[in-house]
Amino acid sequence: MLENHPQVLSHFKSTQNDREYQFWERRAYSSTIYNRVELGQKLNYMHNNPLVGKWKLAESPDLYFYSSAKFYLLSDSTSNFLTHYTEHI
Repeated sequence: MLENHPQVLSHFKSTQNDREYQFWERRAYSSTIYNRVELGQKLNYMHNNPLVGKWKLAESPDLYFYSSAKFYLLSDSTSNFLTHYTEHI
């Protein structure tokens, strides 16, 4: 972020003494996913979140470097640590 989006970094300044920046919610929301439909909805949300609102970090989900969208949408297995969620349900 320092290199590509330094103007955005100030939005993540932390008020805590143990860190300079805070990127995730301290008490993130969690929910149980009961079926593949819900899992697909959550995955779509995660893939599209960097594209909307105040973020606008990429033009499409597969172009956001830290997203698994490229793996799912383009079958790109460059990130060899990912497995498709349908293999685990």
